[in-house]
This record gives sequence, C-alpha cells and structure tokens, in this order.
Amino acid sequence: MPAVTHLSRLRPRPRFHLPCRARSTGLAALLALGLLGTACGSGEVIDPATVPQVEREVVDDPAVPVEEVPTAVTADGAVRLVDVATDNYKASFNEDPSVTELRTWLAIRAIEVEGVRYVLADPPPVGEAVFAEAMTLEQAADAVAGGSLPRQLDVSAHVIDGPGASIQLRAGPQDGRWGPLLVIAGRDELEQAPVMVELRLSPLDEPGADLSLPTVELAYAFDAGIAAAPASSLEHNGPGGRWQVAGQPTVTNLEEGWE
Repeated sequence: MPAVTHLSRLRPRPRFHLPCRARSTGLAALLALGLLGTACGSGEVIDPATVPQVEREVVDDPAVPVEEVPTAVTADGAVRLVDVATDNYKASFNEDPSVTELRTWLAIRAIEVEGVRYVLADPPPVGEAVFAEAMTLEQAADAVAGGSLPRQLDVSAHVIDGPGASIQLRAGPQDGRWGPLLVIAGRDELEQAPVMVELRLSPLDEPGADLSLPTVELAYAFDAGIAAAPASSLEHNGPGGRWQVAGQPTVTNLEEGWE
C-alpha cells in the first residue's frame, strides 16, 4: 500500500481549501519563513495540512446552467467510472478569497472493469482526507467474481498534455470517494487548451497479475458557465472548468448538492 499523507486532526473542516498560489498573503508569509517545503511555483502541491484554514460563510449557490450529465460514465469498452463528480476547490473558503483557486478534484466512487466493481481498499474515516501518488483499489465485497481479474489494483494519475501544473490522488473526506486532484497552470491557459489526464491501472496480485488493463482517459476542460459564475456563487474565482470522461462532461458537486 503506497504511503499516504493523513490530514486528520490537522484540518478540522476538510471542505475549506487554500489556493496553490504563492502570491497569496498567507502562503507568501509561510514560504518566507521556510514553513512550507515546496513553493507553488515549482509545480508541486503544497500540503493543505500545513496551511491555516479560515472558515467562510457558505451562501446558497445559484444554479449554473448545464446540460444533464451522467454520474456513471463509460471510459473504455472494459472500464466504467461510477458516481463521478467535478469538485472545483472554492476560493471563498480560503483565507484570501480574492486569489484565484486553481485546484480541482474528480470525485469517483468506484471503477468497474469488465463488470467487476473496484472500490478504495483503505478509505480514510469520514471527515478525513489523505493524499498520495498512488492508491490501492479492491474488488467490492458484493462484486461479481472477477474470474481472471486481480483482487486488487494499483491506480495512479498522470498529466499527459495541457496546462496541468501537478497532480496526485486524494481520498475523502466524503465517504468512499477518491480521485485525481489537479492543479492547473492558470485559467487563461485552461481556456486555450484542456488538461489531459490518464488514470493508470495495474494488477497487484493473482489472478491476473500479468493482465494488461486499459488506461482511463480524462480531461479537465474550460466551462464557460462555471468560469462566469457570479460573486454569489461558490464557483466564483475558481479554476473554471469541468472534468470529462471519454469526452462526456461530469456533474459538479454543487449540482449534486454536496460540498
């Protein structure tokens, strides 16, 4: 099982996020003091657990016009993502909400490979979050027997093209959800070209240890409706895009009614 970074007890309200932008007053001060080991300018993700959080009042979010989008998307003939949603980090939850938020998370409940469902093998407790370069999936307890498929899969995320500054996996704090956490290079860059991402699956055990599994192709693309969200919207001043699976847009967490 890959090493993970636990945020329990360090992040009392997991839904509040800080932007990966060094020019933010709070981040600049921490960087100057040497309290953050990695600057955002390097393209790496700063651990949110090291940055103080400030609670902001949550307002009712006006509906962002969007076509009906699926929550289960076929990524490949043999792979299907189940219960997926775009969760753009919210600038209004940050210490300085005037700084554009550039992080976005694709929340995934499960992956089905040839009809066999895989879920996160070691999910964090509800309300806690972990971050890692790779995570382990296992066949769900109620999954149909996988036959030649392995009991466990290793999953990792990779930026393959476009304005993606960095990427890792996040699990939680929502129960059982996991997925790629992407930092984009900038909103202007995103408007010019989407970020292309791959989820790579590899077997961890028998049967099927030598099985070649398909790569799941994802994209994070500019969305004019989200990018134009008014100041009263939680999407305001965020990364301004929407995740796509095999060219199909995903619903956002606000459209699904959760934060």
